[in-house]
Formats: sequence, structure tokens, C-alpha cells
Amino acid sequence: MKKALLFIAFLFPLFLFSQRENILIQEYLNSNQAKLGLAPSDIKGWIVESKATSKSTGINNYYIRQRSNEIEIYGAVSNVWIKNNQVIQIGNRFVKNANQKANAVNPQLSVLQALSLVKTKLEINDSFANTILNATNAKTFILSNVPNGRKIKAKLVYQPKGSQLLLAWHFEIHVPSHNHVWNVRINALDGSIIEQKDKIISCHIAKEEEETHNNFFFYKSGYKQNSALTEVLAGSYRVLPYNIESPNHGPRQLIVSPADALASLLDGMIRMVLQVLMKRLPLAIMCMPLKILLIAILVKVPTEVKALLLIFRIAG
Repeated sequence: MKKALLFIAFLFPLFLFSQRENILIQEYLNSNQAKLGLAPSDIKGWIVESKATSKSTGINNYYIRQRSNEIEIYGAVSNVWIKNNQVIQIGNRFVKNANQKANAVNPQLSVLQALSLVKTKLEINDSFANTILNATNAKTFILSNVPNGRKIKAKLVYQPKGSQLLLAWHFEIHVPSHNHVWNVRINALDGSIIEQKDKIISCHIAKEEEETHNNFFFYKSGYKQNSALTEVLAGSYRVLPYNIESPNHGPRQLIVSPADALASLLDGMIRMVLQVLMKRLPLAIMCMPLKILLIAILVKVPTEVKALLLIFRIAG
């Protein structure tokens, strides 16, 4: 009994702190409703999706999901920054006039009926009779899957579509063969697929198309064929620009002599020696090859020329 009381006493301040920040968010939404372009009903009934805290900045970042008719709106998640007990920033992604855009409140299809249609349309032929394992409420469910398969998450949501919010069942389905993870919304009224996404990306190539498939060959695309000797000596490279994700997303660019002379080990050593010599010897008494080398470095003659001058200096 004492342990239970201590646990409650520990959680109670955390609960009060969370409630206080929820009140701060609601007060901010009320005060900035017109500025955000939202209706009074749009800023009521939201829920906290998640929270993240930055120790370095002291900012609490709340992710809040909009609801209409107590049903979550898919994708309508705004992030709110709170610092020193005040809202300092909001990224508004709420839907304007959500209640007027909602096409229905009650589904015509049950969650199991909707799942059966999804499996048929996505050709998930496991012949398994799914059941409800857990119901958080009338809108959120955990459904059974094939033996050793991940449980299926299901939720009644509104899916934005054009100027409407379509009542839909949202499913996340891990296919037992592990080649698909479906994220899908199906219309809760007529059973049509509104949106589907496969979290697993795969490339299917027919055997007859293997020779012509647009593969990336690094040895062909990564190197320039038959590069000129002067181009190689000058320190030229074919590289992907910093904003190109991979070789499949854009061409390489030719970069010539990108190195900083001051950062070059050879140039740095030569400069250091010359600085010492310049301090101790007048330029007039320095030998001619060394003066030529000094001028070459100062005017940034290409590296191969400086190297040749250095060779002549040693040979002389």
C-alpha cells in the first residue's frame, strides 16, 4: 500500500506539469485562432501525440493531433514549442473547418469487414480469420494476424481528400512473408482504397528486361574514361554535388583543383622553409631558381609547375 502511494505521489507532479502545458497550448490556440486561420471547433478536442525535450535549448516540443467529432484527422499534426511556461512557436498543420468537411461520423463497415476488403484488394492471401484482440475504444483496435505475425493496428480516422475529410479505417499490416508493410486507409462507407503505401521498397525486374534495366554501374559513371594527363595532374575529380542524394539522383560534376594550397602538405612545407629563408637572407643573395620558386608559389602557379621548379632547384 505504501509503495502504491509513493508511486502515485511521484506521478502526480508530472501529471500536473503536463496538464499545465496543455492549458498553455489551448490558451495560445484560443488567442491566435484568427491568425492561424482556424474555426473555433478546429482547436478543440486535440490530443497530444508525443513530446520531446531539448536539454540544450530548454524547449519542450509537443506534437498535437487534430480531431473532429472525436475522430483523429490523419496527417493533421501540429508541433508546439514551449519554453519558460509560454508558447514560443507553432507549426500549424490543422485542417480549417474540419467539421464542415467531414463526410460522415459513423462507419458503414466494421473494422473486421474493412480489413477483409483490404486483404483482398492488396492480394494478401493468408486465409486467416482475423479477430479483435483489444479495443481501446470504439475507434482503436489491435487485431490478430497469422501465427508468429505482428498484430495489426487499426483506427478510425478522417483522411483528407481534396476539399473533404473522408471517414476511413486506417491499418498497418505486416505481411507474414516480410516483403510488404502496408500503411493503408480504406473508405469506411464504400470500401474503396483511399490511400496505400508500402513501407518496404523493392525493384521487380522481368527476366526479359534485365539487359535493358537502368542499373547504375559505378565503374562507368564514377570515373571519366580516357582522362587527359593534364587533367589528372591538375587534381580534377568527378563528384556528386552536396545536395545530390546518390548517383541515381543526379549527374556528377567535374571539380578542378579543389584543394586549398595552405592546407596542402607539400605547399605548406615549402612556404614554411621560404618564410625562414626570407627572414635570414636578403632576396638579392638568394639563388635564382629559389627566387623563381618563391614567385611561382606566391602567384599560385599550378602544382605540377611548382614541382618541376623544385626538381630543377635540387638538380642545380
